[in-house]
Amino acid sequence: MKRFAIVLKYELKEYFTNKVFMGLTVVLAVLGAAALFLLSADNFLWNQAKPCITKNGIRYKEMAVHGIDPDGYALLCAAKEMCGGRPGLSLSELGDPELIGDRLLQVILTGILISRHGIGIMAEKEERKGRRPGKTC
Repeated sequence: MKRFAIVLKYELKEYFTNKVFMGLTVVLAVLGAAALFLLSADNFLWNQAKPCITKNGIRYKEMAVHGIDPDGYALLCAAKEMCGGRPGLSLSELGDPELIGDRLLQVILTGILISRHGIGIMAEKEERKGRRPGKTC
């Protein structure tokens, strides 16, 4: 979670430094934030993804993900779909507790919420838990 916040802070700083305030760019930034959240949820996946993240986007085709576990693969499929890729996870797969555990489902749903409502949803989630946004555990 901490890695995601650091990467997002950097991306937002770059975004506002360049003063690109077009609606499409904002939408792509939110979808990118959701994808970064999902990719950073798994250590192996995150280590493979870091070199493939550029200011122009995420180069999924260059990721070396052989040896990834099923949870990491589900996160990768969800992240690709956030960035406009073809669907990699079906609703029936998301609903199958043998394929997608409760914790993984929670992470994927949080990524979906970020893509729909923006990164502010994380601050609201922390406030509901009784923590201030930005406060470390």
